Amino acid sequence: MSELSSSKNKVNIEPQSKLRAFPALVQNGTGPVASRPKPLWKYARFWSLFGIPNLCAITYFGLIASPVYVSHASLEVSGSGKSSETLTSLLSAASEPSGGGAYVVQDFIATPDEFARVNQKFDLARLYGRYDFIRRFGSFGSWFSRSDVSLWDAYRKATEVAISKSGIAQIMVSAPSPEDAHAIALFILTDTIAHIRELNSRENEDYTRAAKLQVDTLEKALQDDDRNLQTFRSATGIYHPDTFYTAMMNHRTELLLKRLDTSAKIAGLLGATPNSAAASAFRSQLDIVETMISDADSRLRDMNGRSSEFAALETRHEIDARLLGEARTALLQSTIKASQDHYYIHQIGYPSKLQGAEYPHRILSILLVLGLSALLLAIARPTR
Repeated sequence: MSELSSSKNKVNIEPQSKLRAFPALVQNGTGPVASRPKPLWKYARFWSLFGIPNLCAITYFGLIASPVYVSHASLEVSGSGKSSETLTSLLSAASEPSGGGAYVVQDFIATPDEFARVNQKFDLARLYGRYDFIRRFGSFGSWFSRSDVSLWDAYRKATEVAISKSGIAQIMVSAPSPEDAHAIALFILTDTIAHIRELNSRENEDYTRAAKLQVDTLEKALQDDDRNLQTFRSATGIYHPDTFYTAMMNHRTELLLKRLDTSAKIAGLLGATPNSAAASAFRSQLDIVETMISDADSRLRDMNGRSSEFAALETRHEIDARLLGEARTALLQSTIKASQDHYYIHQIGYPSKLQGAEYPHRILSILLVLGLSALLLAIARPTR
């Protein structure tokens, strides 16, 4: 009897211990029976973390998402970044190249001024409104804002400039169609090149303005000096006073010698023949020589007064001519220096017109949502 009672107790205890260990087991009739687990798709957490996100991703990326076409263009803008100061170094092009011009391209394309020009040409609000309801301007893509700031932000997202290690600016323009992307990229590229050339022209003007002004001033001063010298020569009939003075002194010396010789002849004739007719002839010749000597002295006195005037004119002409030469050298130096600081444009790639859409990456996006939602589902464990 004791063995029978102990076996009954074992039978009664064993189901209770199993029920405590396994809550899914229920007492039914003569013994415990396991219930079927609840299907995973019946849990609300499964749909919120996995089902609905994947259905939305498949619907949007597979059926709704608008294709985005991209036009690519490449531009190399190189500049010295450093200019030399001496003319020898300038002529030998002793400068180091720099790739800073690519950042000029990047900054210029993102400016409000360039955005305004592009918007005026292509009506970006209408263009970006052709995307799907998620991406389009004025909807989720711009947080339902249609302000000019939101449009500028959309333009900057659609127009990217990447700078490679070699300093090449890679321009990428996105649009709803390949024709629009190509047209906008071509417009931006042309506008950028024109802007850089304008910068070069303005820089050249800034560098050479002072030197050009100095050259023009000295050229006019030198023309005035030439005109004054010509007026002096026309008034006096003398090309160079120093040469004239030397010639007049030689002529006066000859006249003095002639007077001395004529006086000696007259004295000799009068000593031999007091009333000699030849002496009277030589006396007339002596009077002529005296008159010529007086005229020479008068011209020499006049030239002494005029020589200082001519010397001042000539000195001013020489100084202006020397200053003009130095100014022209400075102009040449500033011109070469400006050319060293110029940005030189090399168009590497013309704007492309690819017929295939680059975005969105439909399969990759769907797989990414699938992986993330599966990870969240595994972490959340909705069956607990």
